[in-house]
Amino acid sequence: MHYLAFDVSRDTADGVLLSHTLQIRERFSVPNTTEEIISLITQCQRTVSALTVGAESTGLFHLPVVEAAEHCSVPCRILNPILTKQFLKSSIRKRKTDREDAVVIAKLLAQGEGTSVTTKDIRNPARIHGRALNKLTSLRVSCMMYLRTVEKRLGSVPPECTEALAALKKAHDAMFKELMKEIPVENRRLLESIPGIGPKLSTSILSEIGDISRFHSGDSLIAYAGLDPKIRQSGATLLSVGRMTKRGSPHLRRALFLAANIARMHDPELRAFYEKKRSEGKRHSAATCAVARKLTLRIFSVLKRKSPYTVKEITMQSS
Repeated sequence: MHYLAFDVSRDTADGVLLSHTLQIRERFSVPNTTEEIISLITQCQRTVSALTVGAESTGLFHLPVVEAAEHCSVPCRILNPILTKQFLKSSIRKRKTDREDAVVIAKLLAQGEGTSVTTKDIRNPARIHGRALNKLTSLRVSCMMYLRTVEKRLGSVPPECTEALAALKKAHDAMFKELMKEIPVENRRLLESIPGIGPKLSTSILSEIGDISRFHSGDSLIAYAGLDPKIRQSGATLLSVGRMTKRGSPHLRRALFLAANIARMHDPELRAFYEKKRSEGKRHSAATCAVARKLTLRIFSVLKRKSPYTVKEITMQSS
């Protein structure tokens, strides 16, 4: 097996061909277009019997790599950027260039890292709309905060700014309506039965999860969201449970955090769990992330069972 890995940017794709013995066979630098990468993959297929293509997830800049691999009937895997950063941290020289990044990606592919993808996965309409909606929401919040600052300093907001914000809100609402069309109504209703999850958060969460059958357990969904903790262990001794891995979808993680922050105020069980974590000395963000993990298990359960969640009433007892 040989590994053809790319470090991609908007204009270029720096590639390296690595043998099964992790020896560099050849380096490449081509325009980041589907046609150029197809030509490169075809060239490599003439000299090697088995080939795997891969790249680091970089917005949509890695799309030409996925398209080219699919055109050439070659398996393609996409890596989370956190993996390459961790690999570089573990190296002695800690060199970071596009050429060296491509080598790191190839070595990670040889270790079996990365997620197999096709153009269908990347061009999922719900996911595209969901991510665009998240960015649009962030932009709108930033604009509102800026206009408040302008109003405090100048005493009033120019009409042009108010009109621009209104146009942004209109675009936001239109995008949300488009996203809702891509999400099955029954799935949204299932999620909205869980305290803390309303129409907007249910739509964002489902657009990132996609088909729940992709996950074999609630823990795998937690890992996909990057909410699972890092674990350090030596022999039979557990040294520590560290911070979150953050290896999964940042958009899903953000939506789950927001939902958890609301749920811990309205759900008796989660409120008790949150207060327990706070009494143990956890900060608000760490305690809310712990609530988010419990909330993720509920989401997995209701989607798998296809039945709405029932709030459990608990009785608080003083210890």
